[in-house]
Amino acid sequence: MKLGIIDYMIIILSVAILGVAYVLFIDEDNSIGTLFNSPTYTVSFDLNGADSITANNVVCNNTRDGCVATLPTAKRNNGSIIGFSLNPDDKNALYKENETITLTSDMKLYVISSKNRIIKIDSSDVDFIEKKEVSCQTFNKESECQVELPRFNKKGYQNIGYSTTKNNKTGNSVAAGKDISVAKIEYLMGTSYMLNDESDNLVLYPKYERVGGSYNVQSYGLIHGNYVEYSSSCSINTIKGYLDEIYNHMPFLFTGAKINYVSSAEFNNNWKWLGEEAVKRVWAVTYTGYTDNWIEKVDDHIKPNTIDIKCDADGVYHTLVHEMVHTWDNYYSVKKGDIGPKVISRKNENGGYDIIKPINSMPDIKEIYDKYNTRSACSGKFYCARKISEFVAEMFSHYYDAFMIKKSLLKESDYPADIKKVIEKYICVAKNNYQETGCV
Repeated sequence: MKLGIIDYMIIILSVAILGVAYVLFIDEDNSIGTLFNSPTYTVSFDLNGADSITANNVVCNNTRDGCVATLPTAKRNNGSIIGFSLNPDDKNALYKENETITLTSDMKLYVISSKNRIIKIDSSDVDFIEKKEVSCQTFNKESECQVELPRFNKKGYQNIGYSTTKNNKTGNSVAAGKDISVAKIEYLMGTSYMLNDESDNLVLYPKYERVGGSYNVQSYGLIHGNYVEYSSSCSINTIKGYLDEIYNHMPFLFTGAKINYVSSAEFNNNWKWLGEEAVKRVWAVTYTGYTDNWIEKVDDHIKPNTIDIKCDADGVYHTLVHEMVHTWDNYYSVKKGDIGPKVISRKNENGGYDIIKPINSMPDIKEIYDKYNTRSACSGKFYCARKISEFVAEMFSHYYDAFMIKKSLLKESDYPADIKKVIEKYICVAKNNYQETGCV
């Protein structure tokens, strides 16, 4: 139907009287096209962690295809704009910048953005490092994200951790019951930390040392995440066999600690300051660096990083489990999530965790330690230990011997049932991704 001027005027007048806004489109042949309701809709925006946007809101324009709007662009300083979404917590965009969308109602959109946070490692003075930088992303209003510091190795030395300063600071630590002067560390390799604005542009420096002098060793590399070195008198195939076997039964013991396998002569020479007779009776030493956080009560705060072990000692597989329990013990509460990781920051010179809660601080462990380490109960028994951390290491290593590989002279019946129950609980938790559900 062809329309004239009078017809158009009648239609428009009728619409105006009804008080409703409509848009009339006329087809090319001058016939009436689409007559439809044309409300106005607005899109408002929330920066949601971004720094700026070219328009705080946009109003749609009516077209034959509906009410359409073109989205603005946004900016995040030192970050990236992903787009826009209806949910402020999204990490993916529903719409892109400058995208044209059709509106059927008012809408609120959130800017979706990200920031890449990076810590660089100065690896110029070490022989091996897993990564020369670690990074993570924060999205939207998130202020921090989590990274794990890479493992490194300095051949012949004890790997300790990281510091934000290149020059070593020294302090006192306790290794094998004796005070020694060691390099001060702020952060531990293989452990998780948080990055935020305070971490930006920081460089970490690996810290290592050798008490008594460096070993003449060969580097094998990582075995199940632990860096292994060995002297020429030690069989690497035997060493790898021990570690593979332990990994099959107790994979949680592999915390990234370095393991130095050396001959008894090399070990005794390096640790001779323990005393000539004492060092002959010691098969291994688990060594830690120093941080202010852990001095208050050494037994509850140390974080072992390196194991020195005699490869030609009797019962070396048992000793290895014992020492690996030490390296794992203090990681327990961190892995379990009882203690949150600290932010890597130049302001936090001590780094690390304020208080470490190892397994040996757990109430049920303390209870059985007190029960079995009275003078009368402990006489001549395998579970005798001068301190609770040694008690825990002995309980796990004897359990490994008696119940897992069955190479122990200890009979299963000689292992107290209540100790067995508690040890199995913590093995269960560790194997269950540190969740206590189902572990009694």
